[in-house]
Amino acid sequence: MIEPYPSLSWHVELEKCNEHRIVSVFRIWADKCGRLWVMDNAKVGKVYPCTPQILVFDLETDTLLYKYELPYDQYQTWLYVPDSDGPRLLVYNLEKNVSWAIQDESFKPDPNYKNYTIQSDSFQSEDGILSVALSPKSDHPNEELFYHSMSSIRESWVYLKDLKNPKNFKKPYGSPQLFNTYPTTRDQQSPVEAIDSKGLVYFALLIDVLIVKWDPTTSYERKNFKVIADNKDTMQFPNGIKSLQIPPFKPDGKEILWMFPTALQKFQKQLNGSEVNFRLFRVEL
Repeated sequence: MIEPYPSLSWHVELEKCNEHRIVSVFRIWADKCGRLWVMDNAKVGKVYPCTPQILVFDLETDTLLYKYELPYDQYQTWLYVPDSDGPRLLVYNLEKNVSWAIQDESFKPDPNYKNYTIQSDSFQSEDGILSVALSPKSDHPNEELFYHSMSSIRESWVYLKDLKNPKNFKKPYGSPQLFNTYPTTRDQQSPVEAIDSKGLVYFALLIDVLIVKWDPTTSYERKNFKVIADNKDTMQFPNGIKSLQIPPFKPDGKEILWMFPTALQKFQKQLNGSEVNFRLFRVEL
């Protein structure tokens, strides 16, 4: 049974902007310390009835651990959280309770890839950076953040150590040398992505309606993408892909890949309530 998280009280009387509220969640992420990070952009339509916020819950007790309300001039950017409209990336330092916004050319959409046709449904989108995926911790000192714009065919990455230094980003587009883009490309648009504990990257090819796996030690191109799910009806437009271990946060636990296809392209027309549009899948890696 589906229930509101962490309780129904967080989702009522939102117009009052109570301290314990969740207005409009854009992304969530469960870390290896048993914490659920919630990015509430607080946006309803084109207005912000409440202040956007970052919430952190204890997954064992479902209690709130931290709450951070974003400064007014950083609305629409949310930890390492992308803003596809900006397009920008927000870095939040929990220890110091500060954040800063980052811009780079690699966050932008490619105007040549604004047109989409998915199973006879066509629409246009100029979404920039939509998703980020963190490489697994290892003995290597330089963790990487992978990302791409949805309306593009390129994949990029940046070292976390560089993102964590606000001095690198005193000016918009101030540190282009820190961002790296693969010279090879995919052949179509892709929304969200995820990385498993082995460092393998999972993402969707939107037009072909495929879920694929890629090893970052190989070139970023179609011949190196291994298809792991292929269903033209049920896999349309995944809006969420997560890799989690079961039981939670145990190195020896089973690793599960979760996928949330939404058929988002159908939202451009009137959504057919007689069809199943939202599905949740899981597969053991």
